[in-house]
Formats: sequence, structure tokens, C-alpha cells
Amino acid sequence: MRTSLPRSDQIRHNIKTFYDTYGWRRDPATGRYCAEILHEDLSSDVQRYMRDNELRYRKYFQDGGAYFLDAGCGGEPRLEMGKAFRTHVCADLSFQGLHEARKLIGARGRYVVADLAHLPFKDGVFGGVLASHSLYHMPPEDQPAAIGEFRRTAVEDAPVVIFYTSAHNFLSWIHRVVLKIAPAARRLTGRGRQNATDAPELFSFSWPPQELASRFPGAEVTCLRTLTLTETRLFHRCGLLKPLLWFFSGLEKKFSRIMVRIGKYTAIRTAGTAKEEK
Repeated sequence: MRTSLPRSDQIRHNIKTFYDTYGWRRDPATGRYCAEILHEDLSSDVQRYMRDNELRYRKYFQDGGAYFLDAGCGGEPRLEMGKAFRTHVCADLSFQGLHEARKLIGARGRYVVADLAHLPFKDGVFGGVLASHSLYHMPPEDQPAAIGEFRRTAVEDAPVVIFYTSAHNFLSWIHRVVLKIAPAARRLTGRGRQNATDAPELFSFSWPPQELASRFPGAEVTCLRTLTLTETRLFHRCGLLKPLLWFFSGLEKKFSRIMVRIGKYTAIRTAGTAKEEK
């Protein structure tokens, strides 16, 4: 008799299946990853907005070191974040993602199939850790464990940065209200796009970022990016995309802690805990 997998194992299987069979495959028509097409606004202005906001956190990794961990990087390792390090270590459940990462990093990289909640690395290996948009696709109970693993495998006080999402902000509340009173708004917001493709379902769950961060002494939560695909599509249709991207970018830079309450994407910053071997 066939038995079902435990829920956490089902979620891990879901993540691996999505990215191995779909997410990190190239769309023949555009050459872009299918996951990008599904979840992102691919216009040049929005792509620049997304990249520039991530690069605000590059300063934490500028001192470099021997090993940089790109946790759950898939096919899009953050080269700029790890360029000051001698070796760029990519850890991911998706073999296809690691195959794509190798094309970008080459011999300077190390590629490890790994569960982020149970990293196969010794204490204090890394001089910097980045988890970019990977944590919220993990089982809820594994997410704090993964942050604990990032801290364990990083040298004491080394930067650990997690790009995260949240459903606990003003923008998400607006989305829920609009969809409740006007279900037809799904066409505008992009909800339901996945059903129009051959994409497998992808699991996602986000804790309130402040609640998650509070489990780790000294952790800080700031706004990574306010706008989602929903807003950028709307602004583009209204002819207001460029000025509003500029406006929100300014707010995110100047009021990064306040904007956590408004925007969708956050950054959790903490530090390694392992004593460096002498």
C-alpha cells in the first residue's frame, strides 16, 4: 500500500519538482527562465528596480573572505553579492538550478544539493550568507531552522541576509480587499496566471518577518522592495511606471524600516554565531 509523505517532505518534493521540471528551464520563445516569466515583471525598468534594491545590501558583503554561501540560489546566483569572496558556494534542492548556476560561476563555484534546514557544512565555514527569495518556499517549521543553520555555518558576526516576503503589510491588505470585493480584478493583479500555464504548483508560506526575526538576537528587518507585479503592471498601464519606481525607490532607501509596514518584500539581517578557528 502506498503511503503519503509527511507534509514537510511533500513540500520539499513540491519545490524540487517545480524548479527541476519547470522553474529553471528556459522558455524557448524568450530564453528567460519559466519562473521569471511566471512571477516577475520583465520590463527593463522594473528589472533594474529589483536589482538596484537588492544591491543596497551588497555593502554587508564587501569585506569578502574565503567562502560565500548562496543558499537556495537556483539558476540565479547573486554574483555581485559574492564577488569579494574566493569561493561562491551554491546550495539548493534543485539539481537543474545548480546546473544553471554552474554556467554563470564556473570553476569559482561549489555546487551542493542540500536542504537549507539541514546544511551539510561545518560550523563557521562562511564569511557571508545570502538566502534570496528561497526561505518562504520552505515548510513553515523549517524556516527558523534554516536561519539557525545559516548562523551556525557562518563565522561569528559574519553577515547573514535573507530576502523574504510578507503577507502582513498594507499592500497585501489592499490586495486582499480588492480581490474580495472585485474578483474580476484577478485579471489585473495577475492572480490565476499560473493556471493559464503548464506550471506545477509552487508552495509558499511567509511568517510575519518581525516575528521570525525576533527569534534571533540582534536581527533587523528592513524593506527590500515595496512593489509587486500587480502594482508595476497597473503603473505601466497608467503611464506612471518610471516616476513611481523612482518615488518608491527613494522611500525604500530613506525609510527602510518604516516601509516594512507598507511593502511586500523584506530583508532580514542577522549574523553568524560560530567561533572562528585559530
